[in-house]
Amino acid sequence: MEQSIASKNKRSELLKNRTQVVCHMMAYENVVCVSIGPKKVGDNYTTELAYKVYVTEKLPLSSLPKDQHIPEYFKGFPTDVVEMF
Repeated sequence: MEQSIASKNKRSELLKNRTQVVCHMMAYENVVCVSIGPKKVGDNYTTELAYKVYVTEKLPLSSLPKDQHIPEYFKGFPTDVVEMF
């Protein structure tokens, strides 16, 4: 399947900030990995690219200190928190 030019450009923008994103996200206690991929909402993947933030355990925001809340957006792109284990 061929990617559209807009999709390639968006991926390039996400990749441009990857070092800064990885450094920022890895500072959170529960984060083990960061990648780029389609955002998942519920059981469905969307066509929107996001920074995928993999955590050891996905916890309710109410149980985390505010400084441990992963932002919904970073550098203008959505984040997607994924439980890894």
